[in-house]
Amino acid sequence: GPAVLDTTNGDINAADVRGSVKADTTNGGIHLTIDGLKDNVSADTTNGSITVKLRGAVNARLDASTTNGHIDVAVPVTISNLSKSRRHLSGTIGDGGPLMKLDTTNGSITIEK
Repeated sequence: GPAVLDTTNGDINAADVRGSVKADTTNGGIHLTIDGLKDNVSADTTNGSITVKLRGAVNARLDASTTNGHIDVAVPVTISNLSKSRRHLSGTIGDGGPLMKLDTTNGSITIEK
């Protein structure tokens, strides 16, 4: 089953992620290093930023949103439904595939290679 990472006051750090992950914190950041995305990834925080480092070939559907922050993506994304703004990005990385859903209220989202 999926790896479930849950905390209230603190950061979540996970490296060499290969399977399904659900990361959830209230007061903290989420930092994931994904080695070839094979299954859905969900990251949700209220007061913190989300950073995802992608390794290897990545094919995914992306849904990223923030209320009070910005989104920086350092990989090519094909935007779907003209759904791109400073605070929401929906699209496809590579050929599409598993869903990478990233949500924060008070923080930014960074996806890097």
